[in-house]
Amino acid sequence: RSVLEHAAVLGAQFDDGLLAETLGLSADDVAFALSDARRAALIQSDEPGHHRFVHDSIRELSLRNVDADVLQQIHQRVGEALDRRGSGSYEETCAVAWHYASGQLERSPLRVHQVARAAGAGALERFDNDAALRFFELARRAAKLGGATLPWDFELEVGEAHLRLGSLEESHRAFDTA
Repeated sequence: RSVLEHAAVLGAQFDDGLLAETLGLSADDVAFALSDARRAALIQSDEPGHHRFVHDSIRELSLRNVDADVLQQIHQRVGEALDRRGSGSYEETCAVAWHYASGQLERSPLRVHQVARAAGAGALERFDNDAALRFFELARRAAKLGGATLPWDFELEVGEAHLRLGSLEESHRAFDTA
């Protein structure tokens, strides 16, 4: 059950190696557990080393009874595992930030700040201003929790995102802070 819970946190499609790393199990142990789930028709193999849930409702059921604290721990482990892989792609940076946001922010707030800021900057470059502001807010919370001072250019990025969305008061406030 724990394997499916962890897989469900990874998403509708998941990488077996990342699942093993997140669980702290060998690839063989995870492969064995996944073979049981395949036989039960809960998941199917997409390609070697990758699986997906046959229906999102199965994924949702796998998460339904997971304790909130346990779910935070799983998200934290997933975020840390993805962060160690460090592909540097925008999509992966966003995934790391999202898992950290859903995890235990207090464990590594300064790292969360760095990742969330990078995700926010990436979203800003792509003109996804709403996402940029969500990531910047996470970066702000993490910096505060870690006792870090935000640099002036952080507020410029926040101001730019607000300006693009037409939130002139918020934009002005951020620019004044910078």
